[in-house]
Amino acid sequence: MWLPAVAGAGQLDQFEELDAQMYDLHGAFVEAQWMATHGPPAAGSKATIDRRPDTLAKMDSLVTKSFGKTDGEEIATRTLFWAFTIDAADLPKRFRAFVDRYPDGAQMEGALQHIELGDVAADEPGVWVDALRALARTTKSKALRHTAQFATGHVQMRFVGLKEARATLVQLQKDAAETEIAKRAKGFVHEIDHLQVGMVAPDFTTTATDGKKVSLSSLRGKVVLLDYWATW
Repeated sequence: MWLPAVAGAGQLDQFEELDAQMYDLHGAFVEAQWMATHGPPAAGSKATIDRRPDTLAKMDSLVTKSFGKTDGEEIATRTLFWAFTIDAADLPKRFRAFVDRYPDGAQMEGALQHIELGDVAADEPGVWVDALRALARTTKSKALRHTAQFATGHVQMRFVGLKEARATLVQLQKDAAETEIAKRAKGFVHEIDHLQVGMVAPDFTTTATDGKKVSLSSLRGKVVLLDYWATW
């Protein structure tokens, strides 16, 4: 979760109760899903009612009531987390509302990571792109603006089009020159320009197991298997 639980009063206390309820409901839902697939048929068929959306709707009500107040951003952020978790149908619009309310939110970076690394943007990618562009326009944080631009390019690469993604990422390289995120953008541009299916692979030279140097171009006309591996 992006934010830790913080003691508070009023609406935050109400939210904490809903949050605890959602944890219980989600745990029961996941268990029921697992039992339906792996457990005895009778065990998996009993827990079929999903009450999580009802609890999410109550959280949404608190998000509206708490907007502009001390705990508003925390309630909105944690509600958005649950929307990501339970895969709400209107998730893209939820994110856009979150951007409009808290463009400089302390936890916006965490929300962008979910978009960048997950498949959530496959649903209505145009809405996601519009929201990310709105964030880039309105946030006062230069770092957050660049992160939003990068997330936009990533969404476009996966779900919109390479031409659109390339334009976004090239602009980011200019806007965020000499930064780590500009280097990442450059890597994606290289992938767009040189590593698409059907393109000739870029040449490189490596050391074979016998200690001799071998280049990819020297193997032209032969079947080549590249085996990449790494440890962390």
